[in-house]
Amino acid sequence: MVKGCVGVWIRGVGRASAACIAFAALIVNLGQPAHAQEATAPQAHVMMSFEHTGCETMFPSAKDQGLSRALHMLPERLKEILAYAQQEGGAPPIPPEMIDTACAALTGPMRMIVTNRGFDQQTGFPLIGVVMSWRFSGEEAEQRVQAVHAQIDGVRQQVPQQVPAAASQKFPGMTALQLPFGVVHYGPRKAADAWRYEIIFGDVTDADAIFEDAFPASPAGLKTVMHGSFDLRAVTPLVRFLGGMAAMAVPNGRQMLEALEERGVIGPEAMSFEFVHGFDDRGGAVSMLTSRRAARFLEGLGAATQPITAADIAVVPADAVVASIEKMDLMAFWERVKAVAPPAADALNEFERQFAEATGLSLTSDLLSTLGTTSVFYISHSTGGNSLLSSVVLVSLADAARFKSSWSKMVGLVNQQAQHIEMGPMAIRLAQFERDGVAYTQFRLLGGPLPLEPTFAVVGHWMVAGATSAACTAAVAQVKSGANSHLGSNPAFKANMWEVPGSGGPSKLFFIDSGATIADGYPAMSLACSALANTVRSPVSDREPGMVLPTLTELKSGAKPVILMVYMQGHDMVIESHSDSSLLVNMAGMLGAGDVAPLLIGGFIGGGVAAKATAEEFEHRLHWERQMRESEDHEEADFELDDEEGEQAEAEEEQESAPM
Repeated sequence: MVKGCVGVWIRGVGRASAACIAFAALIVNLGQPAHAQEATAPQAHVMMSFEHTGCETMFPSAKDQGLSRALHMLPERLKEILAYAQQEGGAPPIPPEMIDTACAALTGPMRMIVTNRGFDQQTGFPLIGVVMSWRFSGEEAEQRVQAVHAQIDGVRQQVPQQVPAAASQKFPGMTALQLPFGVVHYGPRKAADAWRYEIIFGDVTDADAIFEDAFPASPAGLKTVMHGSFDLRAVTPLVRFLGGMAAMAVPNGRQMLEALEERGVIGPEAMSFEFVHGFDDRGGAVSMLTSRRAARFLEGLGAATQPITAADIAVVPADAVVASIEKMDLMAFWERVKAVAPPAADALNEFERQFAEATGLSLTSDLLSTLGTTSVFYISHSTGGNSLLSSVVLVSLADAARFKSSWSKMVGLVNQQAQHIEMGPMAIRLAQFERDGVAYTQFRLLGGPLPLEPTFAVVGHWMVAGATSAACTAAVAQVKSGANSHLGSNPAFKANMWEVPGSGGPSKLFFIDSGATIADGYPAMSLACSALANTVRSPVSDREPGMVLPTLTELKSGAKPVILMVYMQGHDMVIESHSDSSLLVNMAGMLGAGDVAPLLIGGFIGGGVAAKATAEEFEHRLHWERQMRESEDHEEADFELDDEEGEQAEAEEEQESAPM
C-alpha cells in the first residue's frame, strides 16, 4: 500500500514536471562536465540568491511569544489529524516524521543560489548551477540530518520504477540521482559552518564557495534575518538565447529585445535587485529593497523621481492615521506608454478622439497636462473619525485655471446627459456651490437615500476629493492652514522618521500610525489568534498555547508606526520601510486603518462556521468510505461462501451419480 501510494504520487509529480525540466535541460544543459565548464567560463555570476535564518528569529518581540508558541504546536496537531484520517482510512500512509521534516524545511534556516557561468563553447549551452541548502544546528545536528536523508531515501526506494541512484563521488556522503537532464546530488553535507541538507545540480564544484559575496551587505546596526538578490544582467544570456529563437517566429521580436535592453531590463547595464530584512536595536523592523541602475527604467516609464516637498506634507493633517504622498507625472506616463507600445498607442489615440468628440475637450491638453506631479491620500480623525468615509484624495495642479475651466465644462455635460436618465421620482446631479470662497462640486442623488455625498473642490493648486462633504471641507481647511499643523508635526511620524541618503528626499511616502489604529484592528486580531489557539489544542493531549494575543494595553505600549519611503541614491532606487518588531502590532495597526477590521470580523465568524461544517463533512465522508469498505468485504465474503457451497453441492451430486 505504501509503495503504491508513494509510487503514484512521485510518478504523478514527475510526469507533471518532466516536460518543463526536460525542455529547460535542452537549453541550460545542467549536466555538463565540470572540467569543460571551467575551461570555457571561468567566472560565475549570481542570477538569484536567498537566505533566511529561520522562523525562530522572526519573532524577536516579547509581544509575539504567544504567537510563536502556538505556531510551534502546529506540526503536532497536523500529525494528530493525519493519524485520525489514516485510522479512518481517509489518508495515505504518510509517516508522521515526514511532517516534521516538511515543517523544518519550511521554517528552518535555509539558503539557495542560482548562478550562470556563461556558455559552453563546445555545446553552446548556458552553464547553470543551483544549490538549495538547509542548515541543522545543535549537538545532534548530524544525527538529525542523517535521519532526514534516511526518510527521503526510504521514500525514493519505495517507488516501483526507481531512478538510478548511487553514492555521490563529487560530494561525499550525498546521493547522486541520474535524471534525464543531468545528475542531481542530494543529502547531508558537513559544510564550513554547520551540517546541511542540500540539493545540488549543474555547474557547482564547491557548495560553500558558491555563496561567497552572494548576498547584499546589511546596514550598520541591523540584525539581518532575511536577504537575497536577483540580477537581470546574469539572466540576459538566457533571455537573448530564447529571444533569438522567438525572434524568428514573433514579428518585431528583435526590436522588442533591443527595447528591453534600452530600458535596462536586459543587457550589461540591466537592473538588479537586492533586499534585506532585519531588526534594529531600537525595537524596530527594517526592510530595504534596492533596485540597482533603475533610473533609466523609471525614465522610460515617465515616472517622476523628484523629492516630496514640505508643501506636499503640509496638506496632510497632523491627526492622520494613514497617509500616502507620491510623485507621478501622469501626462509623461500617458505619452510614454504610447511611445513604447504601438498597439496600445492606437487604442489610446482612438480613446482621445472619442473623448474630444463627446466633450469638446482635449484629454491631454485640457486635462492631463493641467495636473501636477503630486498625489496624496490620507485618512484622519479631523476628516471623519479615522474611517473609510474620512478618506481624502488630493492631486496637485500645474494649471489650476485651465483645470477649473475644463472641469466646469465636464460638469455641465454630465448634468445635461443625466437629465435623460429615467429614474422615476429621483435624479442624478453634479451640484456646484461656493463655501468660504471655495468652489465645490458634489455628486447628489436627488430624492433618494444615497448615504454618500462625494465632494470635490479646487483650492490653490490642489484638486481635493472627499467621500463626504465634511471630509472635503476639512481637507480644504487643511490646505489653507497647513503650515501651522500637519503630518510633519505628528508625534509618531516625527519621532520615527529618518534621514534619507541620496538626492534630496523621498519621492514616495507611506505612513500608518499603528498606535492610533491598533484599537480598531484589535477585535479582528483577537478572533484570528483565538482561531489559531483552538486549532493547535487537542482532544487527545493536554497541549495548551496559552494567551496568543497580548492585552490591548500591552500591544499599544510603545507601538511604532509603519513608515515607507522610496528615494533615489544616484542611479539606484531604494524602497525602505521601518515598522514595529512585533508582527501582531503591525497587523493590528494595518487592520485598524480605515475600518478594515469590521469587514473581516464577519469573515472570521463565517470561517468558524465553515470550519465546523467542513469537519462534519470530513467525518461523514470517512464514515461513508468505511461503510463502503465493510460492504465490499461482506460481498467478497458472501461470494466466497457461495463458491464453497456451490463446490460442496457439485461434490454431493457427483457422489450421488457415481456408480455403486
